[in-house]
Amino acid sequence: KNWVDCSAEEDARLKVAYSDAANNGPTEVEYNLHGVRFRADFRLLTRSNLASKRVMQLRLRDGELPFRIPGQRSAEASEADATSAARGIAPDSLVCAATGQPVPVDVRKAWGQGIPEEFTMTGAFEFTLQLVDRERLGELLSWHIMSAGVEAQSLNMAALTFTDRWGNVAAQSKEVVQKMLEKESNFPVKIKYAPPKAFQSMTPQEMLQYETVRTHLLAVKNAVKELDGDITKVKHLHQKKTFERYLLYLEDHKYQSEDDLSDAMTVEELVRKYPHLGGVFGLTYKVCGDLPRVLRGEVDILEYLFGG
Repeated sequence: KNWVDCSAEEDARLKVAYSDAANNGPTEVEYNLHGVRFRADFRLLTRSNLASKRVMQLRLRDGELPFRIPGQRSAEASEADATSAARGIAPDSLVCAATGQPVPVDVRKAWGQGIPEEFTMTGAFEFTLQLVDRERLGELLSWHIMSAGVEAQSLNMAALTFTDRWGNVAAQSKEVVQKMLEKESNFPVKIKYAPPKAFQSMTPQEMLQYETVRTHLLAVKNAVKELDGDITKVKHLHQKKTFERYLLYLEDHKYQSEDDLSDAMTVEELVRKYPHLGGVFGLTYKVCGDLPRVLRGEVDILEYLFGG
């Protein structure tokens, strides 16, 4: 691996904190550097990014440390531990030590097990919030949103869930989530963001456009369902061709996006959410409810739209 020099600002902070640790001060120090929070552990000689959980070794450039602090590992031992950890430790082994007591959260973080170091850009993420990190929820959530490649303004709140240790799920309600996090016995809490495939990495404008498409497709799906998907129930030839296209649209949409439209909004729901679309959906609102009747030939579409 390649060693990288710390900035002058970070170098000065670490030297002051190390001197304090040698004089019975804390052996760990947290500091903020350009908006990113780090923790240096002078016993393990590690530096951790508290948001990404990435752990790096620390060493003095050009020489040995002038003095050691109680319980400090050598730089070689610290690096060997990291190399061993990189080979992987079973997650269950991290929960309890040989004594049966829980391994401290900070130690598990230093081992870095199960935490991806790179950006996933998958549009989805999942992580576990421990009680000790409760006050850092915003920071941790921001990191995972960024590493998943999700634009904060396009976050689909319906897809963000909080599940406590008892299996209770909270979503789309700040008050309910806050109440869950206030109770220590609810920890650890699993936080998961799993939007439908079609919504991943969309901008707010793209999401709006896609929602309108889904609403139209839902109206078509309901009409097809009322006719049992049977083209023989469609009266006119030109409408039979339209019905075939409906079937193809629905099949292609489900194949391409894995979206069965089960949670698509009706016209009424969409207009309530986006009132400015009321005029755009006027014709759709008028026709969609009676589309099955039109297809069966019970209503002439021109008379239906413009009157007889």
